Amino acid sequence: MSIRLEPFGRDNASMVLGWRNAAHVRANSLDDRVIEASAHERFVESLTPESGRRYFVVHVDGTASAVMNVDVQGREGRWGCYLGGDPRDLRPGLFPLLVGLSGALAFGPFDCRMLRSEVLAHNLAPQRLNAHVGIAESARWSHERTTGESVPVVGYEVARREWPGVKRRVRSLLTSALRETLDAFGRDPLAHVG
Repeated sequence: MSIRLEPFGRDNASMVLGWRNAAHVRANSLDDRVIEASAHERFVESLTPESGRRYFVVHVDGTASAVMNVDVQGREGRWGCYLGGDPRDLRPGLFPLLVGLSGALAFGPFDCRMLRSEVLAHNLAPQRLNAHVGIAESARWSHERTTGESVPVVGYEVARREWPGVKRRVRSLLTSALRETLDAFGRDPLAHVG
């Protein structure tokens, strides 16, 4: 099994925009507005290495399957993801794998001391996963969504020192093929970017 992280760019912009504007993705996004093509193009162009914002299309065995981002400001990272395509076609284990990939990047080459995420209060699957793998809720990052309907947002954070235990629990949720894929990615994450 192979993983490749394709940076956002012109070649994948229309696919990403279609995924991002899908009703099931917007319903669980911090910003639930429909994004216009011109705004998405400007966003893609703003993703310079200096910005600290890294957005990727995640390819599993050559198939574009999800979007993942790790935004680094100083020594703190913020990550997020959404699954591409039809939710009924989800590959089992993809979401826990994305958690593992984000941590491998944040605590590896991006050298973060803390990784945080935010989940809408009604989006229970990621909340259950965070609880199961030991990623703690953080009142510091909890707030209300400011677009569309006001919805509580639950913040989460994991420190570098906590990551090995979280990673062990993430690995326990994966098939042997996905565990091997995550382990290979973790040995040299940047080799899988491009």
